[in-house]
Amino acid sequence: MEPSFRQWLIDRDEPAIDDAFFDDECPHFFAVDWREDPADFVQACGDCLDGADVRADWQGDLLLIIRDGNETTVSLMDDDGDQDLAIRTLNEALQPDYEIRLLACSHGSDTAGFAVLPTADWESLDSELSQAVNENFVALAALPNLFTEMTEEHLPEAARLRFERMMERNRQR
Repeated sequence: MEPSFRQWLIDRDEPAIDDAFFDDECPHFFAVDWREDPADFVQACGDCLDGADVRADWQGDLLLIIRDGNETTVSLMDDDGDQDLAIRTLNEALQPDYEIRLLACSHGSDTAGFAVLPTADWESLDSELSQAVNENFVALAALPNLFTEMTEEHLPEAARLRFERMMERNRQR
């Protein structure tokens, strides 16, 4: 894990986390646009994983997520829920070694932000800096469809309050 990532959480430096995502300055963050080809964001996530072999391949209407030679099929429906299905399937394909979490600061946009880290790093951060982690990152299992159902009310309280602080900072600029 990049030392700056941990330091942002230690310092509770929300603007630094926001800037790192929005300015594409953190190697652990990637974005998913609601209209993007899922193969593209699978590749973006794979690029965040130092040394892991993660890629996507289309076979007709089926998207294959390939990790270290193992294939996971994503049966997309060609509707607005496909991005959510693809990101959750990617998360499952990465486990138990890695986990993807939603960046709270990206809520409310048509481009969702995600952080991917080794599971051991998330466990360490959850143990040492749980409040800062809970404010900034949300496990996918805790959320409804990120692109068709997600509202501010679905964010866990810590992440919702953090999102509101970001919105207030933006209004004051």
